[in-house]
Amino acid sequence: MATILLSGTGLMSCQEDPLTPTTPNLQEHTAAVSEINFQGEVKSQLIGTLGGFDSDAEAINNHGQVAGWSTIDSGAFRAYMWDEHTGMVSLGTLGGEHSEAFDINDQSQVVGYSLIGSGHEHAFRWDEAGGMRDIGTLGGDHSRAYGTNSHGHVVGWSENASGELRAFFWQEGSGITDLGTLGGTESKAFDINGHGQIVGTSQNNSGDNHAVLWKNNHEIYDLGTLGGQTSTAHAINENGQIVGESTNAFGSVRAFLWDETSGMTDLGSIDDTVSEAFGINDGGQVVGLSSAMRHNNAFLWDITEGIIDLGVIGESYIVASHAKDINNTGQVVGMSLNLRAGYTNGNAEDAIAGMWTFPVTGDKE
Repeated sequence: MATILLSGTGLMSCQEDPLTPTTPNLQEHTAAVSEINFQGEVKSQLIGTLGGFDSDAEAINNHGQVAGWSTIDSGAFRAYMWDEHTGMVSLGTLGGEHSEAFDINDQSQVVGYSLIGSGHEHAFRWDEAGGMRDIGTLGGDHSRAYGTNSHGHVVGWSENASGELRAFFWQEGSGITDLGTLGGTESKAFDINGHGQIVGTSQNNSGDNHAVLWKNNHEIYDLGTLGGQTSTAHAINENGQIVGESTNAFGSVRAFLWDETSGMTDLGSIDDTVSEAFGINDGGQVVGLSSAMRHNNAFLWDITEGIIDLGVIGESYIVASHAKDINNTGQVVGMSLNLRAGYTNGNAEDAIAGMWTFPVTGDKE
């Protein structure tokens, strides 16, 4: 187990005004995977809110741009994009009160959902040129987008005309497509890589939800479980490695890593309890949450270092954390749950988006 030193910084500046986030010059960046120095100091920082009490960081691209959601001073939710130059910038809505963002690609395109004027949730894709665009639905009232790849393809879930939740794939020019199920009525898609491989969950004929992979022109494959009844796949990297969570034979929920060679592998947990995996980079490093004592803590898993407790961000009133995504340069994003100053119980906890940055020693061979 590696020795990790955690150092924290305070809140960074943020804004709700219509400042446009900066878009990096893609010619100056690569998607190479950096070698993490696990013996070095891990820097951490809270990235603030849009004026409200709560925020979460859901995704980070290889340029260090972050997407997520934050409350504003009215308490409404807003999708945001953050980088170290502009801070946190609201992406607006599709006409309703709330919006949330769940993924961002290396072209600075952001996906999520927003309420429209009728109050229904609709999936969106945002970019600098066109702003927030309504992706629509599969015939029902609601949809949400959870993943996007380097080609701007989008995946998520939508209600169909019968009110069933179905995983969808969307691309420019072709619109939204139902990805089907394992034989049950519902499915959801959560991520897509540059090869068009999609992961999520689907009900089978027995009504159990299993982690699934769509590939080869959207054929669906059951990834199985760790011995229990249910599983969900949350993320896939460019090498086809998949992470999520599954119940095991004892009914416990455990984070897993799946690949075509080894199948589904239990990644363990911090205190031999519950764990869930939400993100994986192209180096096969995994992030998520695991129970530690009475609270959930963010973790990073590496094939040589095992599972590493990332702890929490900040110096006081911090009670829990989770990690949602990791990029190829050793940056991890997620949330720390803070007990508001002046309170001594759990009645005033604020979720604040944050980032852990690992030191790197250069690109992997």
